[in-house]
Amino acid sequence: MQIDKTIEKWFQEIEDALGNLSTDKKQTNIFFLITTSLSTFGNYLNTTLMILKNERRLPAKALLRITGQFISRVIWVLKSKNGGERQSKLKRWEKESYCKAKKYDEGIIEFCSKDDERTVIEKRIEGYTEEINKLEESKIKGLPQPIQIFEQAFGRSILTAGMYSQYHDAIHPDILVLSDTVSENKTDTICEGDTKESIDSLKQHCLTQAYVFFDEICKYYGFTFKEMAGEYQAMTCA
Repeated sequence: MQIDKTIEKWFQEIEDALGNLSTDKKQTNIFFLITTSLSTFGNYLNTTLMILKNERRLPAKALLRITGQFISRVIWVLKSKNGGERQSKLKRWEKESYCKAKKYDEGIIEFCSKDDERTVIEKRIEGYTEEINKLEESKIKGLPQPIQIFEQAFGRSILTAGMYSQYHDAIHPDILVLSDTVSENKTDTICEGDTKESIDSLKQHCLTQAYVFFDEICKYYGFTFKEMAGEYQAMTCA
């Protein structure tokens, strides 16, 4: 089965299983986190696969870096000792979100030339500051460093190091990246605007991200999708 079809099938199976949960299990912020994360992850991952069909590697790698970091945070929350720790981690992520939004607005407000624009941004900053102060009063810490979250979510593995580092250059193109986009023949220097990784390998990375994310959701709710593990093994060992 093709990778994109397999991922689509897994998404449907997970969504069906989530839809069959009891009302009590659906009325939690963890259920909200999982369902909203699934749709967002699906949006990015399907776009990555579409880009790879057109053999565009750098944009696909940039999206894989985003999805890798995103699912690491969701899995980091799910992999908690108990419900109290899960709620604490959610609050830490919430605080990080407010802090980043506040920092962004503080960085752009000085460039606003219109008073009404400044007023809107100032009100947003006030709102973020209020929420941050509430969380700090409750002794909520910020997030760990990204590599620490990766390690806590996936363990110290090649997978962890890969999702953290191997796509980094795609979201921060530099001189080394530009050099990798150039090829030479006998008479010309060709600027291709892209790197030369295997498209099939990058599609496998999409499959792996989907599998590790879905597998953690299955563990959290006790779903038993043994065929998913078999399909993953068959497609990665082929």
